[in-house]
Amino acid sequence: MLDYLNGSGDRELTLADDLKKLERNVYSQNGEDGVIEWVFSRIAPRHRICVEFGAWDGRNLSNTFNLVAHHGWKAIHIEADPHKFQTLKKTATAYPAITPVCSLVAAAGELSLDRILERQGVPEDFDLLSIDIDGNDYDVWEATVRFHPTLVVIEYNATIPPEFDYIDRGGRGYIGSSAASLGALASRKGYGLLGCTATNLFFLREPYFSALGVKPQAVDEALDRQAVCYVFFNHAGEIVFSNSAVAGRLRGVTYAQPMKTWVRRALRMPTFYLLGEAHQEAGAVLKFLRWIKSLVRS
Repeated sequence: MLDYLNGSGDRELTLADDLKKLERNVYSQNGEDGVIEWVFSRIAPRHRICVEFGAWDGRNLSNTFNLVAHHGWKAIHIEADPHKFQTLKKTATAYPAITPVCSLVAAAGELSLDRILERQGVPEDFDLLSIDIDGNDYDVWEATVRFHPTLVVIEYNATIPPEFDYIDRGGRGYIGSSAASLGALASRKGYGLLGCTATNLFFLREPYFSALGVKPQAVDEALDRQAVCYVFFNHAGEIVFSNSAVAGRLRGVTYAQPMKTWVRRALRMPTFYLLGEAHQEAGAVLKFLRWIKSLVRS
């Protein structure tokens, strides 16, 4: 990995998903620090300026604090929560290269990212933007038209299949947007997909790909689908999950037909299945109970 970072290796990356070999956490959550270091070891930063929101305390799970603490960058850290902002101010006191801003970031008006960065005097072609607000990430980036950072790191929902186009408008669903929708937005803005981690997509301005020796990827090529879950129905009308990790979070499923749920629980049978599991038949019991029910009604 050090060969990639210092540029002394003989092997060029051939696919953007090879960036997973570079994943390394200093302060980030899923290896983003290592990827970002590698990108800016190959692409000289214009200003050494990064912007991150929600920034929390400026350190915890940050995609930018490593650049401030160890690489001499300046940062605009934006946090809306007043309590978290107090801890962010303490971090900024220890690291004066951080400019803390207590603000919501909206898709329009005075709280839009364009207006916030204009007030901070940020150059339009600053180097790195990290967006992680568990909501209207898509809307905020879509509405940012004045600023064109070299690299954008943005959170996506990895459980949504990569071919599924979904935008969580306004963050109303608290589910985030799909990789497909963010990829389409990035393309309209002149960015290509460099790669992804478990929680973030890396979008690079298209002219810079040649400097990295890689080509933009399609979303469905970059995502490994490990977190994706499909839901099916079997012939008994029971739910079947494709992802064991998702199924493992559930103890049971309640169906609209009370008898369907009651019988399975009474007989200690599963109320849902994992794809590939053998089905346990409760048909005879159900038929008997339905016959009793019909007699009572008559």
